[in-house]
Amino acid sequence: MAATALTLQCNTRIPATPGGIVGHVSGPGPHIITRNLTPDHTGLPEGGHSFSDFLAIMRHGKDFDHLHPNCSSSVTDNCYFSSPGNEVDGDLLQVMPWPTFRNMTDQQLLAIWTYLSAIPCNANSSSPYPWVHNVC
Repeated sequence: MAATALTLQCNTRIPATPGGIVGHVSGPGPHIITRNLTPDHTGLPEGGHSFSDFLAIMRHGKDFDHLHPNCSSSVTDNCYFSSPGNEVDGDLLQVMPWPTFRNMTDQQLLAIWTYLSAIPCNANSSSPYPWVHNVC
């Protein structure tokens, strides 16, 4: 339960939009948008991710949405700038503290995923960020 509390804290302590477990962090680099963790119309949490996907997120920081890529000549908006000695892997979740959770057992992570599956879907349709909208 402590891990569930920390997961929810990370997705709610940032200024949340009304009625949603989403928020926005300002500062240097891209605009970091926390994800809508509520189930979608499939009943699967975090936008319809399977438990296998959830394990990849929690153990390896995989960003299935690729919302914050590395900057390049063709990607110049909402991206991470990397330089020698300051490399950033835009394919990994940068704010989610997944390294904290990576050594949890499958049973512990299943408990979190199951809890997230049980909370009500939040369409979050009023958010200005389309990637946090959810089809309930």
